[in-house]
Amino acid sequence: MVDVGGTTSDVGEVYQHKIKTERRGSVEGIQISFELSDVKSFGVGGGSILRVDDRGVITVGPDSVGAAPGPACFGFGGTEATMTDINVALGIIDPDTYLNGQQKLDKQRAIQVITEKIAKPLGVSLEKALFATQEAYAQKLATCLSAHVQKDTVLAAFGGGGPMSACLAARKAGIKRVIVPKLAAVFSAYGISFSDVAQTFERDITGLNKSEIEAIQAQMHEQARRHMFQEGYNWSECKHEWKVVVENADGSEDHVTHLDDTAQINVDQKRILAYHVRYELSHPSLRASLPNPKMHAKMNGSREVLQEGGKHPTPIVILLEQQAGAHMEGPAIVEGPYFTTRVPEGWGLLVTDNGDLILEDKA
Repeated sequence: MVDVGGTTSDVGEVYQHKIKTERRGSVEGIQISFELSDVKSFGVGGGSILRVDDRGVITVGPDSVGAAPGPACFGFGGTEATMTDINVALGIIDPDTYLNGQQKLDKQRAIQVITEKIAKPLGVSLEKALFATQEAYAQKLATCLSAHVQKDTVLAAFGGGGPMSACLAARKAGIKRVIVPKLAAVFSAYGISFSDVAQTFERDITGLNKSEIEAIQAQMHEQARRHMFQEGYNWSECKHEWKVVVENADGSEDHVTHLDDTAQINVDQKRILAYHVRYELSHPSLRASLPNPKMHAKMNGSREVLQEGGKHPTPIVILLEQQAGAHMEGPAIVEGPYFTTRVPEGWGLLVTDNGDLILEDKA
């Protein structure tokens, strides 16, 4: 998974249907006492500053123009080149439909900044500068993904910037399938809106007898009840789970068992009693089947996009107007609710029955 925002790209992994986590999470390299999703942030976003260093190499971030002044094309005084400016100059982003037309962009400001900050230092034309910067950005994003890539890895790309660069980065990383959710622009917020409210409490019970453990259980039970009360939920409606986590000397998890099982525990391992309490929220029913290609995607005109050899009319596809099973071959631009997906040449798109996009590298 990659969530590309304005400042960072946040990369995580789902493996064998489970979110990959760290048993003992860390913040800036400092280990903390509880589990965290194994998500790494990289300084690659739509607002990351693009520069030419003294070796003549295009660099991407890690610093960003932020929300203020933002990319030059926003017209708020930005003087640095960003990937958002590149996509506007290439024609991938339509200045008149950005954020569903709620914010007009200034293409000429974008071109001016790219010319000054990228093309002139490189000593090349604007067109070559745009292609070179696009390549540098895709390579940087692919590098962020590379640690997770296996033979059949699928990339889920979301956030405001994820769908625009996903295919180019995926190809460089060796990924052949990309998922772009229908709600890509707000996908993280959407997910947390129906994530269960949960608390996990842990105590070291290594070497303790049964009565000592029972006393600790009573304390943990009361602590959990108070926490869920503070969250505003009825204790009788919460679900509970006790388990024992067997830890190695370095704090890593060896296996999970139950209180009565002591046979698999070595003398140098810890027994951590874990009490998990959660209140289940209502979850949406999401259809996840992959339909067969049924009809050609409905096109809503075209837009001039700068590609190798000059500008080419590129079909525009409005995602919300497509039926399940709609498909077509790239190049194409898919306009979603508050996001833009670029489908390069050699890629195909398919709309799922949930309204999401599946992009396949046909090449």
